[in-house]
Amino acid sequence: MTAFDHEKLDAYNVTIQALAFGVQVARGIPREDSFLRNQLLRALTSMCFNLAEGSGEFSAGDKVRSSGCPGDQRANQPPSRMHCASWDT
Repeated sequence: MTAFDHEKLDAYNVTIQALAFGVQVARGIPREDSFLRNQLLRALTSMCFNLAEGSGEFSAGDKVRSSGCPGDQRANQPPSRMHCASWDT
C-alpha cells in the first residue's frame, strides 16, 4: 500500500499521536465541561487536517502559502534558502 505524502511527515505522525492522547484526556473531562472536550478534539483534529492539506499542495504559490515561510508571494515564487535560513535547524 502506498502512503500519502502527509503520512510520511514526522509532524503529521506527532499530531496523530497527540490526537490519540487528546481522546484519552477528553474521556476524563467531566460532562458539564463538554465544551472543553469539544474544543480540544476540534483543535487536535484541525492540526492533522491542516498538515495533510498543506502537504497536498502542488504549485509553487500553494507551497508558499501553506509553508508559512514568506517567499516572494508577489511573484508567486517558493521560498528560497535565504528566506528560510532561520528555519534551518
